[in-house]
Amino acid sequence: MTINPHGGGLAEADAAARTLAELLTRLRITILAIGNGTGGRETQEFVARVLAEGGAEFASIRMTMVSEAGASVLSVTPEAAASDPGLDPAALGAASIARRLLDPLAELVRIDPKALGVGLYQHDVAPKLLEAELDLTVQSVVCRVGVELNSASVALLRRVSGLSLKSAQNIVDSRPSGGYPSRAALLGVKGIGPKTFEQAAGFLRVSSDGAIEPLDGTAVHPEAYGAARAILGEMGLTTEALRSAEGREGLAEATDGVTAPAMLGTAALAGGGDLGAMGVEQLLGALSAARLDARDELPGPLLLGSKLNKLEDLELGQVLDGVVRNVAPFGAFVDVGMKNDGLVHISEMSEGFVSDPMQVCFLAHPTHFSHMSHPTFSHISHLFSFRSDAARLCRSASTGDCRRDQHGEQAALAEPQGHGARSGPPAEGSRHSRRRDRRA
Repeated sequence: MTINPHGGGLAEADAAARTLAELLTRLRITILAIGNGTGGRETQEFVARVLAEGGAEFASIRMTMVSEAGASVLSVTPEAAASDPGLDPAALGAASIARRLLDPLAELVRIDPKALGVGLYQHDVAPKLLEAELDLTVQSVVCRVGVELNSASVALLRRVSGLSLKSAQNIVDSRPSGGYPSRAALLGVKGIGPKTFEQAAGFLRVSSDGAIEPLDGTAVHPEAYGAARAILGEMGLTTEALRSAEGREGLAEATDGVTAPAMLGTAALAGGGDLGAMGVEQLLGALSAARLDARDELPGPLLLGSKLNKLEDLELGQVLDGVVRNVAPFGAFVDVGMKNDGLVHISEMSEGFVSDPMQVCFLAHPTHFSHMSHPTFSHISHLFSFRSDAARLCRSASTGDCRRDQHGEQAALAEPQGHGARSGPPAEGSRHSRRRDRRA
């Protein structure tokens, strides 16, 4: 169904509002994804009005802006048409925007990285070099997160180390109706030999509780299964603990405080002598984080309610939640829930000198902003600064450390007054702080 609230007069807009309200009620919508392209801000205001008019019934519904980058390119590809037969390109683009909110990685890997338009000078780079570097980056992210073997698409599987487009297609075509029972079952797929299996197995997951081998649901490579069982046995546990949420919780608590050097001997006796202290540490981390997504450490999307900020509502010094939408050499543009993005000038990004804005922030980075000044005209971006206690952490930090420190700091900050709620990241601590924060 297509709703066009901007294509006609007041009567058409009211009819569109009634249609949207009926859909929200009938489909029990909880979050709305709005593309950030042409008409995105107007659509956001329209949805906010519908939510406000719905009163208590729609009070729990949230909306968020989602990048449309590459959606139009994807919507006209044969792959998109095959995945959702019967939909026109406009509907395919809308479906892509919704899926980006549900699982950004699984959706964005379907798009040629060059079509995402990241970077100011990507067209000045040699095409072959650009393609190679972008493909390597995508593959690194996919392997870092891991891929669920029984639900992954061809587009996602082909990004796994060791797998090609043909072998990924063979995996999907050969996938049993009940799913693969184990990683080892891949050896029966055409084109998946021992070498390919060795490269890819550690990045593939079989996470169902009925899997033959519980370790298949972790990041532990099959070559280290013997060492993993030995370490679990040393702690009085077995791999069966991985089959239930309670067992995994107990395993995380048991491994908390266990050091790699203390387990080196146990791993060596089980045939893991070549793992070394770093390998054992990674093995312990994989066991304690079984079934957890590496992306859980990252901040969630900025979720907006029915009340949006207006120019006349802003006060000097007011602290708002927002998201970095674009980073330029002179600063960053931030979305704080107004029609126009605000500007954080490079001179206001930190108490110290900042030579590169990317040292302090990055694209889609949710954080707190302090309103500094009103512009003379409403169409000029308002000026903001990063909240000082977050920016202070970045004065002498590298890009990677800065990001981690800001994320850790944000979890400890009091919730500022703003226009929406966001799901912040857990504070950093031990290897298992994510589980403890969830349980709390």
